[in-house]
Amino acid sequence: MFYRKIIFVILIWSLTLAAQSQPTLLAPPNGSTDIEETPKFEWSANTTETYTLEVYDCLPDPTNDGTLQLDDFELTAGPISIDTIPNDLSGLTYNALTGTFFGVSNGITQIFELDTDGNHLRTISLNNFEDTEGLVWIGGDEYFVVEERRGRAVKITVTENTESVAYPDTYIQLDGDWGNNLGVEGIAYDAAANKLFIVKEKLPSQLYSFEIPENFPSTISPTMPFDIDVNNFGCSDFSGLHFHQNLFVLSHEGRALVQTDMTGNEISRIDISDNGANGTLENGLLQAEGITVDDEGTIYIVSEPNTFYKFENPSPPPLYNVEEQAFSDENVGINSLTLEPGLLDSETQYCWRVKDNATGEWSDYWTFTTGLIIDVIEPNANADLQLFFHPNNDSLTVEFSTPKPASDAQIIIYDTMGKQVMQHKLNAISTQSTTLNTKQLPMGVYILSLKMNQENISRTFVKY
Repeated sequence: MFYRKIIFVILIWSLTLAAQSQPTLLAPPNGSTDIEETPKFEWSANTTETYTLEVYDCLPDPTNDGTLQLDDFELTAGPISIDTIPNDLSGLTYNALTGTFFGVSNGITQIFELDTDGNHLRTISLNNFEDTEGLVWIGGDEYFVVEERRGRAVKITVTENTESVAYPDTYIQLDGDWGNNLGVEGIAYDAAANKLFIVKEKLPSQLYSFEIPENFPSTISPTMPFDIDVNNFGCSDFSGLHFHQNLFVLSHEGRALVQTDMTGNEISRIDISDNGANGTLENGLLQAEGITVDDEGTIYIVSEPNTFYKFENPSPPPLYNVEEQAFSDENVGINSLTLEPGLLDSETQYCWRVKDNATGEWSDYWTFTTGLIIDVIEPNANADLQLFFHPNNDSLTVEFSTPKPASDAQIIIYDTMGKQVMQHKLNAISTQSTTLNTKQLPMGVYILSLKMNQENISRTFVKY
């Protein structure tokens, strides 16, 4: 037994050293934009041996449409008890600009900002709100909070300095009879369509959908994508929602997170009962109330009383296709390297990685984009694809030319994770111009891809 312990300790120590020897990339930051064509690459590692640096052209992988295969996910953190907040954590949303979560409680009406490890960062009071069961970030500083018994979706603003939120004069009131404890439970936002989804808990369960109106009417009569009370995925209640390419519906009684399309066709699910999530959730997840996904495709669930869980896919599909190699050096003896001019192109997305030559450990791929198209871009008569924003930054004009007509032309916009956020089909002729409504897109970096005549032309832009 003594020798077994020694062997076990040595094995763990060896694995730890191997993990520590993997280079960690530092700069340019992952997903960074407007990088000079002579960037300085930086990384850290635990050895002083030589490194191999590789830089490649890369594009979003066309086989990865951003759909998460929930059946592959495993619990990687949790249950984490957040002891500094009340015992009724009920909803969760991820803000991609702050890189933090915002949760809401339904007893004492408050919002809590959390980091990605579930640490409590600050508390925001919701004045005169009642029974707040869910919230969703819709871009910038704007959120919607839903009140279960009132049947309302209330738009609010939360900045880095907000300490309390007063109840607004206008809100979205759902048509119907409310007032009981089986009402509105979850809310989700589809940025590409500027739509909200809202789910009613049970008796009967209902799924509502509507485009966010410019001016809030006295009541709104939403549509139902499908009858979730009949097509209920074997669940007797629904407690949370999230939109990520498709709709995620959470059930605490059914102990499941289900991914469905808009017709109610189940795509995948995470079993959150005992030994669920591929055997990683030993004691199951009780009273699951809120669900969100970050910009890396990691799933987070919160449950009452105040518990935080993290789920990840151990073998996620590739986000990018690594294309032609732009640079490689197998004998870099320091932890940084600045490229010489002329090796990289402007307005191009690149992937890069580093290998520790002593251990053979490669880092993950990181991406960056050179010479980003920002704000208003003046037309260029010689360009085959031109982008420029209108002054209000709510619409994007796309101009292109082609030597022959294309009947299958379409424009697809991806975020930096490779998730498709907008699609626009074209009746293409020799010269084409179209204007896209980008008001619903959150601020951030996007890749526009023009596909026609079996060709694919991409440009990167920033939405402010």
